[in-house]
Amino acid sequence: MLSTPQPLRWLFDGVALWLVMWLVPGVKAPGDIPGILITTVLFCSLSSFLRSAAWLLTFPLVLAGVAPMKILLNGIALMVSAWLSRLCGIAFEISDLSSLIWAVLVVSAVRFVLSRAAYGYRSHRALAKQRRWIGELEEARVWLDQQLLNWRTLAEERQRIVAEQQAWIEELQRARAWLSEQRDNWRRIAEERGLR
Repeated sequence: MLSTPQPLRWLFDGVALWLVMWLVPGVKAPGDIPGILITTVLFCSLSSFLRSAAWLLTFPLVLAGVAPMKILLNGIALMVSAWLSRLCGIAFEISDLSSLIWAVLVVSAVRFVLSRAAYGYRSHRALAKQRRWIGELEEARVWLDQQLLNWRTLAEERQRIVAEQQAWIEELQRARAWLSEQRDNWRRIAEERGLR
């Protein structure tokens, strides 16, 4: 049986109480937020305590009701199996009531032990599968970290290349400006010599 975690149970109880306060005409709600919160905390605390107390008080009754029912069903299954076996000519029979009771107790005990062992085995397999998944996820994380490092290195290399190209562009622009200046100087000199 799945159990609701305590914080969620408190939240659910609080929402239920809030709805009761606003929807049920005979229930009067406090007029302020602190009053509503205090009422909700009191209700949730008492509800949780009473739920736990009721479970503790009724558990022996549940155990006393379920265990005999399972034993009774095992006894009926054994008796019907013996009867059907005789009809089929198979030598499976239960001679008396005490043999039936012992057979039922042994079947119940063996089922309990084997079901616990199977549950442990399933839990162990589930844990092993989770550990494999964790290992695979760790490998994927390492691969992603490596890819991130590679891309960062590539980006840094590209930035370095762009910076070098920008430096070359600036150097070429300075050279172009110097050449333009030299050309203008030579033109001026040529004009001065041509005028004289």
